[in-house]
Amino acid sequence: MEILENIINKYLAYPIVIDSGLSCGIWFTSKYLEIFTFVLTDKSNQLSILPNIISADVSLAGFILAALTIIVTFRSNIQSKGMNDATNALELIFSSKHYLKIVQVFKKSIIELVICFIFLFCTWISTDNFSIGTIYRINIIGITISTLAISRSLFILFIILELEKHKRIDE
Repeated sequence: MEILENIINKYLAYPIVIDSGLSCGIWFTSKYLEIFTFVLTDKSNQLSILPNIISADVSLAGFILAALTIIVTFRSNIQSKGMNDATNALELIFSSKHYLKIVQVFKKSIIELVICFIFLFCTWISTDNFSIGTIYRINIIGITISTLAISRSLFILFIILELEKHKRIDE
């Protein structure tokens, strides 16, 4: 269990680097090691996927920004309390050093989605320069990065929501 926590902590500390490395690994694996043989649709169908991924990235960044706004609003409505003074887990976490880590996870997810959006948009406007295989791999990378960014944010959000259930035992 401790190994899993260390892996999660490293991933949450360096998500953009790890996601970029994973994306490069997927790119090279799909290009040089054909594990699965796919019959690719024509270039126009591959290109029609790009705007969908772009709009999903923008929507997901907006969702994460809304969640971050809610978390910041919660904190501004909860007084900072020490470990012994907090009446529930949310008061404790918003008063602790973990609050900044939570905000960082959300900020990095937003940054990653914006970078992905910019990359995909630049690809989309210069599609004549890419082969169908390259566009296919770009689509897969865009979907992977989007999925990882939103999964990371939802992971943290669900942990925060789960903490809301906990109350002090000695009340």
